[in-house]
Amino acid sequence: RTVESLARRAVSLEPTVATYRLGLAELLYDAERIDEAADLVADFTPEEIRAVGSVEGVEFLAEIYESRRDWRRVVVCREQLLQLEVSQSTADER
Repeated sequence: RTVESLARRAVSLEPTVATYRLGLAELLYDAERIDEAADLVADFTPEEIRAVGSVEGVEFLAEIYESRRDWRRVVVCREQLLQLEVSQSTADER
């Protein structure tokens, strides 16, 4: 519960920082508080989704958006996953 309270504090101090909301949403999701988690990321802009730099984070968002049938955001997540894959492949070739 302490980690959750710290994450909530971070979100309350900087509500526009998408990574804070994403982190709190993941905590809530893991605690089976799915609706609360989904509400935190429901209004992510395409730019905020594209700024997520981890495959796990983008996959989490895609799962949330799929459950809510938010297909526009699902497409943005899939595009970001492809971009991350290309970036990783390029890095591996070096």
